[in-house]
Amino acid sequence: GTGKTVLALHRANYLASRERRVLFTSFIRTLPRVHQALFARMAPGRRDRVTFRSVHALAGDWLKAGPERSSIDEAAARVCFDEAWASVGPRAAGTWFGQAKKYWHDEVSVVIKGRGLADFEEYARLARVGRRAALSPAARADVWQLYEDYSERLAARGILDWADTLRIARDLAREQAA
Repeated sequence: GTGKTVLALHRANYLASRERRVLFTSFIRTLPRVHQALFARMAPGRRDRVTFRSVHALAGDWLKAGPERSSIDEAAARVCFDEAWASVGPRAAGTWFGQAKKYWHDEVSVVIKGRGLADFEEYARLARVGRRAALSPAARADVWQLYEDYSERLAARGILDWADTLRIARDLAREQAA
């Protein structure tokens, strides 16, 4: 409601009017079609210069074109997380430190993997701004154990989750830009 999308569409139109190719991305899977339709109404003559993609679809394409050939398998990754959760996770029915399993999946995917944390010490020092549950050092050690168990299960099956896909695509993009 603050006008970010309208501003971004106008910026894309401006760049396209300068004979530039534009990549317009969104983290929400369904929005690229909406953005594309809005842009087509705004600037029908420049539609062919702007590509609308979700970040995850773009990352998947980068991965397919890159040297690493692990497969993205959302269902199998979910099974891996569920197994790690059963092994390391909740001490009480369905919650862990007062939060549901999805919260901890997001902690692993967004906070740990999304920030590219390499070791527990980095995670232990990290200010987790915006997360609703403060974590003691012991709780963070338990979460790190969940992350490691989950990562090992993914590696054993030779699959990636979306957080891995985004990280690898980011690294490939950086390599090509260098």
